[in-house]
Amino acid sequence: KVTSIEKNAFSGCYALQTVTLPKGLASLGQNAFSGCCALQTITLPKGLASMEQGVFSECCALESIVIPQGITKLKANMFYNCNALTSVTLPNTMKYIEQYAFAYCEQLSDLVLPESLSWIGEEAFICCNSLQTIKIPEEVIVIGKYAFHYCSSLESVDLPAGLRTLGSGAFEG
Repeated sequence: KVTSIEKNAFSGCYALQTVTLPKGLASLGQNAFSGCCALQTITLPKGLASMEQGVFSECCALESIVIPQGITKLKANMFYNCNALTSVTLPNTMKYIEQYAFAYCEQLSDLVLPESLSWIGEEAFICCNSLQTIKIPEEVIVIGKYAFHYCSSLESVDLPAGLRTLGSGAFEG
């Protein structure tokens, strides 16, 4: 029974198009699927507890993904440069989105940040050119530097009353 997919396990598998991960899988290692340029569909199992940084970075054909309940943190570079990614469903257990998590996801347009979210890291959504509106949940206390930098289509932003830190250049450009 597979409970962990380790670091770089499928990294650079350029022809890989579809993956269904097994029940009982608890963790995905750093860059596990990084650079899988043809990957269009991946199904993450219920019970997945952790994903290390860069798991899906440079998966340029991935269009949508559902992050299962229980995941509390999207680590750095999780979906870095996933050019085709248009839709992400985040669980209501999500608390942190780290730096560059969605950087250069130029087609990302369908994103609802869960009410449980409290932290948005530096450059987390830099150059997400298709985002038009974003509602920052009430629990968010930090939006890092350049978090939404160069989100050129952004027309509407709702900031929470309890926000403590709005980093420099957070919505610049």
